[in-house]
Amino acid sequence: MMKINEIINATKGKLISGNHNLTVKGISTDSREDCSGKLFIPLVGENFNGHEYIFKAYENGANATLFHEDNCKLPENITCIKVNDTLAALGDIAKYQIEKNNIEVIGITGSAGKTTTKDLLKFVTGFKGTEKNYNNLVGVPITILNLFENSKHLIVEIGTNIKGEIEKLTHITTPEYVIITNIGYGHIEGFGNIENVYKEKIGIVKNNNNLKKVFINIDNDILREKFFSNDDFKNVNFEIIKFGRNKDADIKLIETVSDINTGNRVTFSYNNKIYKLTSKLLGEYNALNILAVFGMAKELGIDDNDILENIEKFKPVEMRGDIIKTSRSFTVINDCYNANYESFKEAVKLFNDLNNSGEKYLVIGDMFELGNMSDILHEKLGKVISDSGIKYVLCFGDKIKNTIEKIDNKKHYVRFFNNKKKVVNFLRNNLKTNDTVLIKASRGMKFEDIVNELV
Repeated sequence: MMKINEIINATKGKLISGNHNLTVKGISTDSREDCSGKLFIPLVGENFNGHEYIFKAYENGANATLFHEDNCKLPENITCIKVNDTLAALGDIAKYQIEKNNIEVIGITGSAGKTTTKDLLKFVTGFKGTEKNYNNLVGVPITILNLFENSKHLIVEIGTNIKGEIEKLTHITTPEYVIITNIGYGHIEGFGNIENVYKEKIGIVKNNNNLKKVFINIDNDILREKFFSNDDFKNVNFEIIKFGRNKDADIKLIETVSDINTGNRVTFSYNNKIYKLTSKLLGEYNALNILAVFGMAKELGIDDNDILENIEKFKPVEMRGDIIKTSRSFTVINDCYNANYESFKEAVKLFNDLNNSGEKYLVIGDMFELGNMSDILHEKLGKVISDSGIKYVLCFGDKIKNTIEKIDNKKHYVRFFNNKKKVVNFLRNNLKTNDTVLIKASRGMKFEDIVNELV
């Protein structure tokens, strides 16, 4: 619930028509939904203009609207506020609610692992936060405005694919606590080089006077080389907690062993105490995410035993490494939600080290949003696979051909398919009891089609 005068103050807008004291019941950016009693915010994108749907929102019950276009046609019986930019105004309203309600924000960013880390932290703490990967300049404010009335803590995933997005999201959310999972080549298409990716991600800890504590992956090469050697972060007002295998880690990973049947046995130390748990999240990269979540949850006042118990209960989100046992007694690891070079490299390492009694089949497809580094990173992926002991490598896609060229055919059985149906047929004819298949590609490849046919 918000009054129009609050919205005007938050957005620095101008009331064109209507009542200062009108109360709106919520925010809508979609004119097709039930807008009853809500403020409609018409957003503008490459292929749409929300200003064209203000009348539709009014017909569906909206009693107020923002707008920024000159000569915009507006219904007569609706409260109208002119702003400089409707997207910026959406963020301004979210920021206002955080400040007004004293909401404590935990921000999570990184090139890989941030959604799993966010979901795990939500599960462990019981705090609310962003759903799925609603981590941009639209998704984050809408999340805040949907949840602020019922929460004193919010866990917010903060993503980016354009320069300056994290700085804007940090300005909106001003998180007190931050987790940086890693920095790598994800979404590099919008940044040109890894240096710019680093600068973008680090925006979450710059110009944020609210910041109290940052949990940061010291095993990540880029963070270790740039963040920890940067004089700008030597004398800061916030505390830095390092997690990883590195000897300088505050939360130190001692051992992680993944088994397809029993899960990931993780041993780590923190504050001179040894902790052990078994998680359904496989791989060393997930063990590092677990360390970050443990440290953050402990900082937020959750009991050690409750943290460990909930980490063990947590199941991977669908298509993010979830394990599916099939009726034919082979196992599918469904990692089809997305892929970049870092997550692919870690997935290959996990699969190579995974304890299982049967054969391993790696099914791979293209990585997207890599810009002018696409060919190079696909080739680097081929070298990673070639150095592994994974015997069967099945491929579909255009860019993945660059990967194939770097895989040693003497060590590995590599086969390229020109459609996904042929991949499925090959697997159906060859998978046996206790075999395991890992399926991974960028979201646009829709490799869940392969998973659905197998299970």
